[in-house]
Amino acid sequence: FRRLAKGPEAREKAERTTAKVFKARKGEYGDGNERQADCMAIAITKKKQYGGYTQYCGGARATSAKALWKAYGKKYQAPVYTFTRSS
Repeated sequence: FRRLAKGPEAREKAERTTAKVFKARKGEYGDGNERQADCMAIAITKKKQYGGYTQYCGGARATSAKALWKAYGKKYQAPVYTFTRSS
């Protein structure tokens, strides 16, 4: 939910757009955000095993998922926190 950083109105607008692209198909569940996240994982890894909410990631869905990864994926993949194990 990085979209929330720009405020709830921006997030709600983005969610409406996502819902249009990621409308539920037969056998799918969850909301558009969940299907978009799954599609992003499928588009990046090329493995459908990461699709819990959707297995379909083509056309406009693939375009949207790849754009999401370009905007957020690489930017936020560096770990913010590190952990050490104490004995």
